[in-house]
Amino acid sequence: MPPALRWFLRSLVLMISLQMAWCQIPRTQRPNEVFLREHFLVKLKGARIGTYSRTVKRLNSGMIETNVSFEISVRRFDQALSITRSLNIQEDEAGQIESFELRLNQSAAPTVIQGKRSLGRFFTTMMGAGPVQKSSRSIPSELIGPWKTELKQRSLGFAEGTQYRITVLSPTSLDDLYETYEIKMDSRRKWHSGEHEIDVAVMRANTIPPGTEELNLVDSNGSIVYQESAGYTMERTDETTARAEYDSSEVIDLLLVRPEGILKNPRSRFKAEFSVTSEQGPPRIESSPYQNTRVEGQTLYLKIDVPEVGGRIVSQPGDRFLLPDPYITSEDPAIIKLARSVVGTEKDPWKKVEILNNWVFTNIKKKNYTLGYASASEVVRDLEGDCTEHSVLFAALARALGIPTRVVMGLVYIEAANGPVMIFHQWAEVRFDTWIPVDPTFGLTRADAGRIVIAPMSNASQAEMKRAERAIIEWCSGVRVKVISE
Repeated sequence: MPPALRWFLRSLVLMISLQMAWCQIPRTQRPNEVFLREHFLVKLKGARIGTYSRTVKRLNSGMIETNVSFEISVRRFDQALSITRSLNIQEDEAGQIESFELRLNQSAAPTVIQGKRSLGRFFTTMMGAGPVQKSSRSIPSELIGPWKTELKQRSLGFAEGTQYRITVLSPTSLDDLYETYEIKMDSRRKWHSGEHEIDVAVMRANTIPPGTEELNLVDSNGSIVYQESAGYTMERTDETTARAEYDSSEVIDLLLVRPEGILKNPRSRFKAEFSVTSEQGPPRIESSPYQNTRVEGQTLYLKIDVPEVGGRIVSQPGDRFLLPDPYITSEDPAIIKLARSVVGTEKDPWKKVEILNNWVFTNIKKKNYTLGYASASEVVRDLEGDCTEHSVLFAALARALGIPTRVVMGLVYIEAANGPVMIFHQWAEVRFDTWIPVDPTFGLTRADAGRIVIAPMSNASQAEMKRAERAIIEWCSGVRVKVISE
């Protein structure tokens, strides 16, 4: 839940009058009191792709409940893709979070994460297509609920130069329950809201460690009227407008880059060079052992040199690239059974990689673009999906056999009918003497150099996926790629 979005706080007179009446009603008879209903349009590159809504109310039990829903609807290769996420948080009047539930509908099998507070810890349960996962995390002392966070921020005010930190609940995976943000009030400006011009404060929110900055415009009531982050924009509106029909947007058109120059034989070459520029300066990129980067002025230069296959597996006890996670479900009995049956009696680790890669490429025949992001447990059952499903299934099968594996997100060079494009893509890497790219979507055991790694992911957790998705959107929202290699 974007922490910088704030809800409306009623006037002091109304609050006082309600408090006077409230004291005369027994707690068990108090009706639910709605503090806020708020709706936002979600856009990407100017195309309307979804709705963000939030409701805050006090329950008759006295608990304060925040409900957030986020809906995206686009088209992918002319197939409808819908993703919904809903979050329910309950906190007491002191701001102590007592429970939460996050529901992710981005594939045929919804993922549900539930958490309850007990003895200073959150005990969490994740349910999806694979085995149920349970864990517990200690609760940081600075964590408070969304309503209490709102009151804290209002007490600090919105004057230019005001700066502070907040820690918020972010239950997107079992291992990443919290995020800390640095909040800074930057300046004031005018904002056109419908036919009116209003005075707003500019709020900037940055994650710690630094990530993608959120820019927020706050009105005189302290409510967010506009947010911009990583290519997305969210603008406050009424419920009727928010729930109107979305644009029929082809996400591939929104998230692609048309490079300058031609990369010859992209699927069969293992060396390539690119340069990348943007109006915001050299785009950020994470390191990769086969992708050398350097910055000169406003230009990022990339040299891709894919290593030879083979070598020895490098791993240690407790290696995170061998552990299961909510998407790479390598401990699922169905995954383990399939991995063993596919490789049979083969002993050579690299041969196992080749066999697994070929099996995934051959057996996921239905390229289903209606899936947002399915776990390996779901993919092994249905054997359909796109690059994300190919890569997580391959990674789960490889980890089940003791081969350190991760998935990476980036851009891949494609020779399209109307000219070359670079589009969002996900593939895998296996770690032998070094990381070696493997692309089960294209059936390439040694993936080619016609790709740019933007965000390697340690274990495909939701938090890492969020960072990777934001990076992809930043790259596709204004970068210019030039092919240096011929």
